[in-house]
Amino acid sequence: MTSRSTTTFPNRHPHMRTSRLAPLLLLAPVLAAAPCGAQQSRTAPPAERTTALRGDMMGILSINGRTEHVWVDTARGIDVRAGGEIALREHAGDVETIPAGGYLTVQQRVGSSLHRAEWHPAAGGGVTRSYSVDGERRPFAEARPWLEVFFPEVLRNSSIGARARFARVLAQRGVAGVLAEAEATQSGSARQVYLEGLAERDMTAAETHGFLRAVSGMRSSSSKRDVLLKTAAKRPLSADQWAAWLDAAGSVGSSSDRRELLRLAVAKHPRGQGLPAGFYHSLDGISSSSDRREVLTGLLAARGSEPGT
Repeated sequence: MTSRSTTTFPNRHPHMRTSRLAPLLLLAPVLAAAPCGAQQSRTAPPAERTTALRGDMMGILSINGRTEHVWVDTARGIDVRAGGEIALREHAGDVETIPAGGYLTVQQRVGSSLHRAEWHPAAGGGVTRSYSVDGERRPFAEARPWLEVFFPEVLRNSSIGARARFARVLAQRGVAGVLAEAEATQSGSARQVYLEGLAERDMTAAETHGFLRAVSGMRSSSSKRDVLLKTAAKRPLSADQWAAWLDAAGSVGSSSDRRELLRLAVAKHPRGQGLPAGFYHSLDGISSSSDRREVLTGLLAARGSEPGT
């Protein structure tokens, strides 16, 4: 009996570059499933070209410059794929806008039946829709009761429509609403989109604290938290906010990234004075002795002292 591999991509982002090997690794399940010598049609819709992917996954794939949002749960018969910046009408179970070349396919097993809906851009503008049950075409109107229930789950478990959702939530519920969505989502990619959207906005003291706590709790790579914290430091921060900022900096695992964050904190404090205790906790957590030495040298220079004095 052949075991099924499970692959997860919880925190991939559309702007993140992959290594040269990454596209080959991501294509491996497709190549393994394709018949020997088989060739894929260049005119096939992107969703059709990726249906050979096997195993469970949640995240964003980037292959040959094409970004695809994916959520696959084989146990529940769920297969969701999207390309392009799509805006969803989440409560209506429909797509509001879809760009040229974009697409959305959602599939879920409900009871013993497999439901599938697809959206593509129409030739003259707008959106084309199709719906099938167990491969048999049905009127799209019959899909709405299923989609109205399923779409909120799609949003919680994927980054599909995250940018449009960020703008809508911000307009309706403000920064606090976006932070609540960032905490609730199961998608690290969606959380990254929400926090990036907030990073350069003016926020109240309480909102800034909430933002920094959210950054500290991110499960994404150090480099993503590093970028968010550097952006947040462009605005004036109170002593309490700097304490929260340094707590978040202490969650950055990369020695070089944390070094640069602490050097930034020193630069933002005249003569290196008034740094919260979190600065020294974060400094102590740097694994590289040379990186710690560089931060301390910069701190002493800011205070007008020479190393060793």
